[in-house]
Amino acid sequence: MRILTWCAVGLLASFAVSKSWAQSAVTLYGAVDAGIFFTTKSPGGKGRDLQLMDSGLSPSRFGLKGEEDIGGGTKVGFVLEDGFSVTSGKFSNSNGNLFGRRAFIEVQNNDYGRFRAGVQFSPFAIAEIRSDPRSSSPYETSFTGTIAVPYVQLIKINGLFDSNAITYLTPTIAGLDAQFEYAPGGVAGSFDAGRRLSAALNYNRYGISADLAYYEARDPVLGDVTTRAWTAGAGYTFGPATFRTAFTNFRNPSIDTALSNVSVYSFGGRTSLGPFWAVSAGVYALFDRNVKANKALLFGAGVEYYLSIRTTLYAQAAVVDNKGNMGTGLAITSGVGGLAAGTATGVGVGIRHFF
Repeated sequence: MRILTWCAVGLLASFAVSKSWAQSAVTLYGAVDAGIFFTTKSPGGKGRDLQLMDSGLSPSRFGLKGEEDIGGGTKVGFVLEDGFSVTSGKFSNSNGNLFGRRAFIEVQNNDYGRFRAGVQFSPFAIAEIRSDPRSSSPYETSFTGTIAVPYVQLIKINGLFDSNAITYLTPTIAGLDAQFEYAPGGVAGSFDAGRRLSAALNYNRYGISADLAYYEARDPVLGDVTTRAWTAGAGYTFGPATFRTAFTNFRNPSIDTALSNVSVYSFGGRTSLGPFWAVSAGVYALFDRNVKANKALLFGAGVEYYLSIRTTLYAQAAVVDNKGNMGTGLAITSGVGGLAAGTATGVGVGIRHFF
């Protein structure tokens, strides 16, 4: 009888220990965003266009994230995130892959920071997001001139969905933090081919924000640097309003031709109008430093109405004036990039739901 009692106690203790080690949480999250989009000009000189628009305000996506507290102030977590198109059901905004937006595991400690390994946004891309005048996330505002248009077309996706990346994020001290990324190319016989490097310094305190970041990507075959970019931005928040300004330069040092050295200047802001409304506006000026005739000026503005904490109605408008071969577009997911010289206008309305 005593033996049976001790066996029962042992089983209960073992069960309790296994339960304590298994304590973790996994969350399914995402966004579905669709609307109607009209533009006065389309690529190839085909004229006006009216279409159902995917990801007008936010990227349509779903993901899984979770973490486990392993003790001593340390947690282990993961993120798996895929982008998709509401209009077609295909992969979108995710580099053409399942979980192509983000797929990483991380170890986090409040005193020592975070280490991440896998597909993730580079520190440079995150700094661009933080400095964007309209407070966007990657692809957050599809056609009004945020990171989706003047930036993505220039950086050629580099830095948005960086594969094979190892990143360290420091703790935040007095409003200051830093991020460092090293992504080996994985090419046998060469440590340079395909390699990507990025670093960012961020400050956010007393309503003042500032960001400084660098990004470098090398060709996976020759090993030459094909993307070298840096950005500096600053912002100020008072009450419900935030204003931001930023400068970014994208360069391909391996060539010295048109559109291989482009600078982007931006300014704008965002504010809440009570608990249900928000408005934003931004101006973006692009200049080709190799061919002065190539330049563009883009203005975008939007209004959002919150039906609930998860559902938003929105309307947006944008005007772009391209000169020479600059080709700045009005949308990424709607295929209105690479517009010819001249002025084009886009207007869209839609609905976004978070889950």
